[in-house]
Amino acid sequence: MKTNDLLKLMSEKIAERMSGGNPIGAEEIYTLMEDSISSLIDMKTQEIPVFVHIVIKRDDKYGYIASCPALSRCKGKGKTEEEAVTRLKEDIELWTHSCLHVEKEMEM
Repeated sequence: MKTNDLLKLMSEKIAERMSGGNPIGAEEIYTLMEDSISSLIDMKTQEIPVFVHIVIKRDDKYGYIASCPALSRCKGKGKTEEEAVTRLKEDIELWTHSCLHVEKEMEM
């Protein structure tokens, strides 16, 4: 969620709390912020299949190297083509999970 979304959520909660005409204290604002941030962290993610082109090359040292041009840092090495592709899939999964983790931290 973007910073603007967080600010909107906070302002709505503060306006709701102040609608009775009572002033709101700093401690209450802090509690509202904490609750808002907690609700943002609890967002759900859903995995969807994504199809990408891969390249498999014969290699004298490793046997086979599978790579994905769209994800240049992801590679898989193996004695067989199947092993190289399996390791590439694992590398792509690790890469996507690390991207999601970094994105969540950046949103905060």
